[in-house]
Amino acid sequence: FPNSGLEIEKYGPDYTSAQRFEEGSENFGASCGSGFSNTITVNAIIGKDGIPKNVTVKSEKSSETCKKNMEISFLKQRYIPAFYNGVAVDSFYSEEITNYLRE
Repeated sequence: FPNSGLEIEKYGPDYTSAQRFEEGSENFGASCGSGFSNTITVNAIIGKDGIPKNVTVKSEKSSETCKKNMEISFLKQRYIPAFYNGVAVDSFYSEEITNYLRE
């Protein structure tokens, strides 16, 4: 897929963004239960090997347990790395998760 625009300043418009392709065996976000009350933003650095190097979860209303479980879930997932000039590169990844995705 084309780039998300998140790394345009670093790589210019001619790169392909990292993309999540494997969610693992968990029901994504289900461990949040009632603690998932709004949009959660997940930011990560995806390595050139498709493995997340670090993940941060931001949400004003979700519980700390929910955010921690979401972080663990994203660390277990795998990604297609970003590509620049035909070479895999580390990149910034961001995704918004809403309660609607779980229904």
